[in-house]
Amino acid sequence: LFPGECDDYWRMKECLQRLGIAIDDKTPEQIKVVGRAGRFATGPIELFTHQSAVSTRLLMALAALRPDATIIDGHSSMQARPNKPLLDALVQLGAHVESTRDGYLPARVVGRSDLSGPVQVPSDISSQYLTSLLILAPMLPRGLDIRVEGKLTSKPYVDLTLDEMQKFGVHVD
Repeated sequence: LFPGECDDYWRMKECLQRLGIAIDDKTPEQIKVVGRAGRFATGPIELFTHQSAVSTRLLMALAALRPDATIIDGHSSMQARPNKPLLDALVQLGAHVESTRDGYLPARVVGRSDLSGPVQVPSDISSQYLTSLLILAPMLPRGLDIRVEGKLTSKPYVDLTLDEMQKFGVHVD
């Protein structure tokens, strides 16, 4: 079974490639992603995530690392889903964010190289907000102090993120 046979995979792959990330999935048993240590393609970039909420939220956080504008948009069903808590957290870090209807897609993110926290994010709406910040944290010069508000929604997904980060040598307290 090919590991990426779903819309979320195809949308994330397409968007990462637009950001300059090399992805080799020619071998059915593995996918090779060649990271660039948080440095992405330059210039304005538009990303279309279709119906992938996880891609939308992860890419919003990664866009905060780019000094150039990243426009993120999606299918009308994605345009109806809230992103304000994550976008507010990115503003707390120092990114410049604009969005349609106060937190909905399309959103425009312009990041900075000196992003820093602490940052607060609610965890009772979607674990994807916390996951996005966790994945962003190791790429920030001083790491990131994330303060989680509310009861953690979908804790198994956060645990999965933490387990994967640990496999790559990222220590999270």
